[in-house]
Amino acid sequence: VVENGKLYARIEAGGGGAGTEGFPVQTGRWYTVAGVKDGSRLLLYVDGKVVGRAPAPFTVRSRSREVALGGNPRYPGNEFLAATFADFSVHGRALGVEEMFR
Repeated sequence: VVENGKLYARIEAGGGGAGTEGFPVQTGRWYTVAGVKDGSRLLLYVDGKVVGRAPAPFTVRSRSREVALGGNPRYPGNEFLAATFADFSVHGRALGVEEMFR
């Protein structure tokens, strides 16, 4: 999510969530970004480097099959991310840095 000029990796789920510290981003600049949940940690990568980290629940319990960038698909209010994406993917395991940024 981008909030007040900073990029964060966040998990929002019933019974537990997590969020990294923010990384300042500039409008109009391209970034390569990855949020990775690996066991009990949440990592935010920007351009191949870890720029944020946070403890996270080992197991995230949710029946939802939805995912969103910069917002919550279940929230009826004004929550969105105005951005252009060259690529987007979701994986069932934590990828290594070599896989994410080749």
